[in-house]
Amino acid sequence: MINTKSIELAVNLRSLFDRCAAFANPNKVEQAERKSTAIRFIEGSGPETLRECTNKIIHAGYFLFEYDRYESTGNDGQRFSNEVQSSVIKLSGWHFRKKWLCTLDLLKFCEEAHSAAQELEQKFEQ
Repeated sequence: MINTKSIELAVNLRSLFDRCAAFANPNKVEQAERKSTAIRFIEGSGPETLRECTNKIIHAGYFLFEYDRYESTGNDGQRFSNEVQSSVIKLSGWHFRKKWLCTLDLLKFCEEAHSAAQELEQKFEQ
């Protein structure tokens, strides 16, 4: 479910960037080119931008979800531990015969996407 929603968000955001770029002067949308704290390259390279995050999600051939442990204490005082899905995923794929591998923090990506979409909405309402 989370990978489906991530892909849906990435496609919609990328589409929004492209539509807004058609109206922008110069033909560039600053929100798409802003540095992202959500992406980190492990193999290969690319711009660490919000637009690149959308590209990597859309074109990934492989999603790897990582798991963490959630430690807590129940009402009865007993300690327990649950395995939970981390918000950081590994993505990999190919671009012009060059392999790439990166990590993407989906929570940070969602926050940055929401902020960029709000700014675009305000900019183009004026």
